Amino acid sequence: MTKRKNLTIFFIGLLLLLITLYAFFQTDFGQKMTGILQSSLHPLQRGTYTFYGVLKGDRDQQIRQLLDENRRLTSEIVKYKLQEKEITALHDQFQVTDPSSNSLLPAQVIGLKSYIPGFSLPEQIVIDKGEKDGVKKGSAVIVKTMLLGKVSFASRHTALVDLTTKKNFSLTVRTSKTNALGVLRGEGNGRMILTNVVISDKLEKDDLILSKGSVREDGVGIPPGLIVGKILSFEKKSSSLFQTAEIVSLSDITKIDTVFVILPKK
Repeated sequence: MTKRKNLTIFFIGLLLLLITLYAFFQTDFGQKMTGILQSSLHPLQRGTYTFYGVLKGDRDQQIRQLLDENRRLTSEIVKYKLQEKEITALHDQFQVTDPSSNSLLPAQVIGLKSYIPGFSLPEQIVIDKGEKDGVKKGSAVIVKTMLLGKVSFASRHTALVDLTTKKNFSLTVRTSKTNALGVLRGEGNGRMILTNVVISDKLEKDDLILSKGSVREDGVGIPPGLIVGKILSFEKKSSSLFQTAEIVSLSDITKIDTVFVILPKK
């Protein structure tokens, strides 16, 4: 009871003091004292605000520097990953002795034409190398020993490549095991067929289809021996002069970042 009574007396005294101070500062003398007190504290207040502003400015500058550094490091990581992929592709490609590595130009795939994931496959790709790099219309584009297609248009800095699966793409080919000759034709949406194979030639399932070779006098074109795909199935009728086969590609262009353009040897 004594503690509660003392606490009550303390709060009543504090309330009376606050009322007294409020009444005092409402008088002329009290307002003059308030002005004097504010004037004397103004330099300290201004110094406090200035110090806080400097600290805040330094902190904001440090935050901006950290954000800039973070963006720079992120950009470097992305660049490193791209370089790592290209180095891996170069290493894999240069393990191949035919065609020789000194006639190959590495290029990045920067566009997939007519490609809708889950609906349609690309028929053309855009690469980041062009005429200034020696790329010409008709240049073969490969990965390892697999033929992806050939350049159909080249600007100064980029080129458009028709894939072997593009509708109306055609190429003279032969089979790897039986050496049967025929014409490979693109059917669009990832499909290819082998036509004009005489009935007397032998076709085998899973036999590889190789380019026969179509290089021009200037060295531009598709060299022989490049893998175009393999036989998935074939149809042979005794009543027909020719037999046909369905060909499947061994590469997935949607998963390839780096390709190689075959340039004429100097």
